[in-house]
Amino acid sequence: MDSAADVKKLKDIGFFNNFFQAIADGIAKFLGVISSKPTQMANKTKGEILVDKQYERDAASQNFKEAQEWVKANSISDGTYPQRPVTREEAWAMLYRASKVNK
Repeated sequence: MDSAADVKKLKDIGFFNNFFQAIADGIAKFLGVISSKPTQMANKTKGEILVDKQYERDAASQNFKEAQEWVKANSISDGTYPQRPVTREEAWAMLYRASKVNK
């Protein structure tokens, strides 16, 4: 590290993901094999990666599948992360959109 820009890169999870993917791609090319690409990891923040690991996107329990489909169909929520806690901001937005459904 010889500059502030290098230090900034070392603090960026996206940089590391891209950096290590490039290394893996180079090794795969040298060995003559196809490199497998990670699914959308390179542009995620460390917090987003932790959320992805902690909460399954489509893990709504069977009792709530119908409700999940309803909120998606009525543009109240995108239906992702059904087990994740909701912020006040998200709750307000969903309540506001739900109030518009039957008008």
